[in-house]
Amino acid sequence: VLAAATGSEVRVSAREEAGAAGAAMMAAVAIGAYPDMEACIAEWVTPLLGAAEPPDPVLRDTYASLFPAYVRARAALAPVWDGLAQHRAAMAANERTAT
Repeated sequence: VLAAATGSEVRVSAREEAGAAGAAMMAAVAIGAYPDMEACIAEWVTPLLGAAEPPDPVLRDTYASLFPAYVRARAALAPVWDGLAQHRAAMAANERTAT
């Protein structure tokens, strides 16, 4: 799906808990176990990457045809998000004055 949505090849990692590994990688660099993220990636990520997978052409075309509708929907929701943010800010202000 990611390949089709972006129109790009992707490589899938065989690493379990990739998100947790990413956090551990940042910690490893922060404590100096690796000089930088590139060095850490070379050891923790690259060896576990599969071959590049091309996008499914049917899915790619489907997503491309739907993208203009997504853009219109996203733009139409901006006032809704603004209203929700204003409501949240008002609620927070009310809580601060109530305490």
